[in-house]
Amino acid sequence: VAVVAILADKDVAGVLDALRGRFDRAIATTSTSPRALPVDALARAIAERWGVPVDEAASPVAAVALGRERAGRDGTVVAFGSLSLIAELAPLAAGQDV
Repeated sequence: VAVVAILADKDVAGVLDALRGRFDRAIATTSTSPRALPVDALARAIAERWGVPVDEAASPVAAVALGRERAGRDGTVVAFGSLSLIAELAPLAAGQDV
């Protein structure tokens, strides 16, 4: 399951096209960056370019939680798209409460 947040001023289509076929589901989210692409626009772009089910989550942490649920016990969740997304998820990866 992909957890995705991309800044609006980036090559959204190029990023998504480079990873087409790598995931069977996605969770679109947005970071707190003022440059972040709105979650609904990102979800539409993912659905159009990947043709997979896409959920929307209001925050990166909620997106990871939903991704874990969708992936199941034996699945994998991969977060990517912007450094602001990764910065918001870093405490979670370090085992801290967020």
